Amino acid sequence: MGSTSHGLRRFTDRRPATGRVTDARPSPPPQTDRDRYPRMWQILSAAGRRRPLTGGATLPSPDQRTGAITLVVEGAVKEVGLAENGTTATLTVRPAGSIVSHFGDPTAVRRSVVAVLPSLLVTVSTSQVSAVVRDHSWLAAPLLDSIGCQTAEADHRLLDHLAYDAPERVRRSLLHLAHLFRGAPGSTVVPLAQQDLADLAGVSREATARELRRLRESGAVRTGRSRIVVLRTDLIASEA
Repeated sequence: MGSTSHGLRRFTDRRPATGRVTDARPSPPPQTDRDRYPRMWQILSAAGRRRPLTGGATLPSPDQRTGAITLVVEGAVKEVGLAENGTTATLTVRPAGSIVSHFGDPTAVRRSVVAVLPSLLVTVSTSQVSAVVRDHSWLAAPLLDSIGCQTAEADHRLLDHLAYDAPERVRRSLLHLAHLFRGAPGSTVVPLAQQDLADLAGVSREATARELRRLRESGAVRTGRSRIVVLRTDLIASEA
């Protein structure tokens, strides 16, 4: 499979964990599924149904049936998983230009798609996906690549959880999110709550709050209700 540009591996270094994140030299905006496969995106968009969502709204369950896909045309969404004990956690964040796949056993991990910004989605049903692939057989390869990249992203997040301590996982996750939401030069608004960041980093809310407090004191971030403003990625990367 091709390499993902959404995943945490974008800034994963290849040296042992030392308590210091990799350098934060400016890098190009992440390449999305729409960037990499514009023709596939165009065909799937034409086949699906447009679905606007307000911030905080959840994509209806019928649109998340096994075998369906969702295109994030505008805005951003998060995928939220539901554990058997009733605990919910943010699993990943998908910015505009991403494909969210609803493949696999739905009983293995129950999940939902929630808009973190006012968003425009295109939902492509299972039957529509099958029809598109039947009519455009070449489309199967890039679609599988997109799904495979999401699997690779999950693998790299698991590796981060095993290789780095809690404060560094918070910083690495925050750098990843800042990269996803980066716009014009200057500060970057990450439209997520501290609990979302804690879930993505795989650490407790308390550990996340402590690290964010250190970053606030260093001038690297500001925090607000359901948002984290990243001011200095270089400071986040250099925190020991």
